Amino acid sequence: MKLSIVSLFLLLCAFTANAQIPSFIPTTGLRAWYPFSGNTNDSSGFLRHATPYGGITYGTDRFGTPAQSLRGNAASATDIVAHNFPKGDSARSAALYFKFTPPYPGGFRSLLSWGSNTLGNRFGFFTTDTTIGIEFGGGGTYTTPWFPDTFWHSLVVTYPVTSGGTAAISLYMDGSYISSPTITSPVSSFNTDTGAWHNIAGSIGSSYSDSWRGYIDDVAVWDRELTYCEILQIAYNGLLYAAGTITGPDSICAGGTATLTTIGGTAGTWSSTNTSLATIGSSTGIVSAIAPGADTIVYITTSACGSDTATYPITILSHADCLVHIGEQPAQPAILSVYPNPNNGIFTVNVSAARTEEVTITITNTLGQPVKEYTVATNTQKQLQLNTPAGIYFISANSKEGKMMKKMIVE
Repeated sequence: MKLSIVSLFLLLCAFTANAQIPSFIPTTGLRAWYPFSGNTNDSSGFLRHATPYGGITYGTDRFGTPAQSLRGNAASATDIVAHNFPKGDSARSAALYFKFTPPYPGGFRSLLSWGSNTLGNRFGFFTTDTTIGIEFGGGGTYTTPWFPDTFWHSLVVTYPVTSGGTAAISLYMDGSYISSPTITSPVSSFNTDTGAWHNIAGSIGSSYSDSWRGYIDDVAVWDRELTYCEILQIAYNGLLYAAGTITGPDSICAGGTATLTTIGGTAGTWSSTNTSLATIGSSTGIVSAIAPGADTIVYITTSACGSDTATYPITILSHADCLVHIGEQPAQPAILSVYPNPNNGIFTVNVSAARTEEVTITITNTLGQPVKEYTVATNTQKQLQLNTPAGIYFISANSKEGKMMKKMIVE
């Protein structure tokens, strides 16, 4: 069977779009995914693009990257014209990230909704002045207390397909399960699919009365119930069990020590593949060199949802080799301190070292992207301010004595 040029083009578009889907967005059963990379296109490969109205713009996302999230102004919205979202009593899941921009415009504000334009015939997320929740078939809504703040949050709703009895519509916020309603299944009017009400950040109209104010990112819809591990992966941006990238010196003198750290990694365990050459503290990352040779250090993160491994080759130098570079060996390792931690973006750093010198302080986000860079002197306390969204950041200090790393939480 021959494919037309148009068919080949659509297949190529679908392949290209799927290649861009991040690992924390499950692809099985995915109906649509909107990353808002400067547009409102569906990048799942199905091309269910949304049309922006009312001055939709694109703002900084939760990783601090400009023009990578949708920004509603309480008088704007999108319309998904070509769609194929789950309807009736079919299984489904939906997820998104959101961040409110004050002042709250008041009343019902839609984050994501599909179905017909009547309460009980559409399905999706919404907020009010004091709650966040979901709406579903039969005129039902479920809400939980929420007072508008200025942090990024993850929302996921799931519903399983059943052949009768009861089924739960489950709502999760930031990976935490929120007790949700149990309904009698099947529900034929769980939502209809007339095409009159498929939108992100509010419905189009003359007044945009339900439109969102703030940021929305990575909206996704599936035709199945997500697992709890998948929900956690979404909430933690794929860092639930990421080993990250190991950093540190690539050689150590026999009898010496060095500290290895990970960038973008979660809590894990260190080990050495050849303990006759070097050992390493399982939780500290401190390498103790024993005998000359080439060793490989392993860092493994494991949880109920999976595991990840990072490796790092390191060379143990003989005493003779180290004498050649004796001037480069530090009298004592430098130590990076960061406090308070967690903080509100204002914090103090201090690099304690054997010598006074200038060091470069680099701050990166969880994707390893540089956020800010400073130059400070060792053995001197320096207060710094980071004007970035709340989240996890990594602070590294590069000196002649090596590279140091600390994880910092901005609330």
